[in-house]
Amino acid sequence: MRSSTLRLFLWHSVPPTGKGAEQSDEQAFEYFDKSCQLEYAPGCYHAGLLRRAGLGTRKDVPEALKNFESACQDPGNIPEACYEKALQLLKPLEEAQSKKSSWFSWGDDRSSVPRNPEEARKLLERGCRQAHGASCFNLAVMYKNGDDGVPADAAKFQEYKKETERLIKAQGSMDFVRGT
Repeated sequence: MRSSTLRLFLWHSVPPTGKGAEQSDEQAFEYFDKSCQLEYAPGCYHAGLLRRAGLGTRKDVPEALKNFESACQDPGNIPEACYEKALQLLKPLEEAQSKKSSWFSWGDDRSSVPRNPEEARKLLERGCRQAHGASCFNLAVMYKNGDDGVPADAAKFQEYKKETERLIKAQGSMDFVRGT
């Protein structure tokens, strides 16, 4: 049932090519949300992206974070979901607003999300353990500079820097850290 719900989402979210259903953000969100309620991690992740951006539903960043949290936990373990939630917890609102024009800030609105670098660190560590390069990169930066509740640590900086470099070598690019 869950994978069929995801297929229905994809049917409605892909731009029309002359075949199939017309694109409908509302329908896509509905199917993602249903699959999330069925505890299907990819559905939770995508429902969070749409909810954060206000596509197909009312924009609601705190609810989007709940979707990302569900997708980040077992059994789904989607590292991108851990990363998305961590990003929402890291930057103060002023910085988020100053990046409104970049591709990276699509749907970015942290006005209702308290900053929590310690929780963000835990989420990034979870993502990095799953070979998510952007999570490793952000951990390296966090440990190089330090943050509230996360002191600078040269050894951990080197550890996450090396892991980031390993992933870049394995993947052949640094596309995964664009905008971070």
